[in-house]
This record gives sequence, C-alpha cells and structure tokens, in this order.
Amino acid sequence: MNWKKIIFRTGVIILGLFAIGVAARVPYVIDAEKTAEAVAKIHATKLTMADIMGENLPPEPDPALKDATIAGIDANENGIRDDVELAIFKLYPNSARIRSAALQYALGLELQLTVRDSKTLVAALQEKRRGYFCLSRTVPSVTFADSDEKWRERGAFVKSRTNEVENLVFNNQSRKDKRDQIFDYMTSHGDIGGPDCDIDPNTLSN
Repeated sequence: MNWKKIIFRTGVIILGLFAIGVAARVPYVIDAEKTAEAVAKIHATKLTMADIMGENLPPEPDPALKDATIAGIDANENGIRDDVELAIFKLYPNSARIRSAALQYALGLELQLTVRDSKTLVAALQEKRRGYFCLSRTVPSVTFADSDEKWRERGAFVKSRTNEVENLVFNNQSRKDKRDQIFDYMTSHGDIGGPDCDIDPNTLSN
C-alpha cells in the first residue's frame, strides 16, 4: 500500500470539498451584501428642504408609463413616485408642514415596494413608522384631560390623512398586491429611534 499516494489523494479530495463549499457560499455572501446595501439605502433616503419647498418637482409623468411598473417613475430620484409627489403638492400647496409629513409618509410607503427579504422589510417598516408619526403630528393634538370624543376625532383625522397618502401610493392592484406580498417576510423588529420627521416642522413657516 502506497501511503504517500493515499495521503495525497485524501488531501486533494479535502481541498476539492473545501473549494466546493466556498463556491457554494459565494451566492449567499453576495446576496447578504446586496441586502446590507439595500438596508443602508433605505435608511439613508431622506427628504430635503428642496423636496418640501418644491425646488425639485418633477415634470408630469407620461400617463401611459407612470403605472406600467410597480416602481413607477421617479425622475428627480428622491424616492417618491412622481405622480404621488405632484398630487401631494396639489393637495397641500399652502402648508409646508403637512406637505413635508405627507411626502415623508409616502416615501416610507414607497420603500415597501422595494422589499426583497426580512431585513429590507424591517427597514422599510421602520421608515414607514417614522413617516406615520410625523404625519400624525400635523393634526390637532390632545391631552389626557380631553374627552374621549376629542381623542376619537383626532384618531379619525389621522386615519383620514394617512389613508389619503396610502391611496395615492397604492393606486392600482399590482401595487396593492406587492404591499400584501411583502409580509411573507415579516419578522419581529424594533424601532430605530431618533426623530420621526426628516425635517423638523418647527423650522417651517406654515
């Protein structure tokens, strides 16, 4: 029995198995890197003062193209679909405070349409939550001393304002289906902390 040949062949087999294992992990490593990049991009996408004041408004999108894909058209690349952005400006032309919060909530909703796995879903939901609470700050506040009726009125007001934005973002069946499908990736998560609003409403004059 030639032990040198046996040892050599065993070493070749081990190296071959190791190479196969490394090659098999490459797609997972690449996918993990893509997910990390997507999560970072989701959290880095913020509204600017130029967005809120209409300095970056996009042109009206082509009616034949704006709903041709789930992502739609975002010519000014601020994360908000152009038809949604323009509609919010038409709804609130005289209130930068409401407009900014509505745009941020729309951005959070739009991010849900880019979800690819549990980690990107969590990131999108965290940003949606920030937008929701920012938008809820645009309705009259209440205190514990107020009546139940006042609390119900405020709740209905918040629901009306958030529904208004949701109807703009999820304006066709394909987008509604995508919104529903992402919850296949649902997992427990916490909040990211920090302020709810990208732009402090107190810095806006109206």
